[in-house]
Amino acid sequence: MDLLNRINYLTQAEGDFLFRIQAYLEFKSNVIICREDKFKKKKKNVVEDDFELPKSATVSDIAEMIGKSRRQTSEIMNSLKEKEILLNPEGAG
Repeated sequence: MDLLNRINYLTQAEGDFLFRIQAYLEFKSNVIICREDKFKKKKKNVVEDDFELPKSATVSDIAEMIGKSRRQTSEIMNSLKEKEILLNPEGAG
């Protein structure tokens, strides 16, 4: 992030998005998850650390979480995808 800031790679809106979305990133996977699922991990069986994954957030969910319109959020996310800062996992919608 330091380098990106020094070379002015991110717009103000992109930097703001990345800052605001940090709280919704799933630990270890970096998937943006729905707020209501953030702390609702359910064990699948008795094996420790074997949890059901929370639901990944849609663009509409993300817009609501960061207080932006869906259109604004989609535009910011698309620009971050073009810069390869934000990625969709293989096979994701």
